[in-house]
Amino acid sequence: MRVRARLRPASEPQCTAALPGPDIARVPDTTTAYWTIGPERVLQQLPSRPEGLTADEVANRTRIYGPNRVRSRQTLSRARVFVGQLKSPLLLLLLLAAGLSGMTGAWVDTGIVLAIVAASVGIGYVRE
Repeated sequence: MRVRARLRPASEPQCTAALPGPDIARVPDTTTAYWTIGPERVLQQLPSRPEGLTADEVANRTRIYGPNRVRSRQTLSRARVFVGQLKSPLLLLLLLAAGLSGMTGAWVDTGIVLAIVAASVGIGYVRE
């Protein structure tokens, strides 16, 4: 199935909503992919210019939108990585199978399944 994007003619307005602040007049059209249009048109849609933003524009946008920071991720401890490996539904199923094999007295099967679980957890732990 092929999907076609509808591109607006140049006569239609490209912006849809007003934003506060003197330098930011409107929200750009988000229906057109930026990589399909030229840089001049992108700069028209986004209130910017080739040289970048002035210090006043940066301060204004920071006031409106907040600082441009990447949120830091919580560092994982070794124990948390290990427990995360055991949360896999497939491993939980294998542990259930090992428990049922142990209850029926099939100790060889239990050992094989537990070895598979240990190998899977060990490989996943090392890769994390």
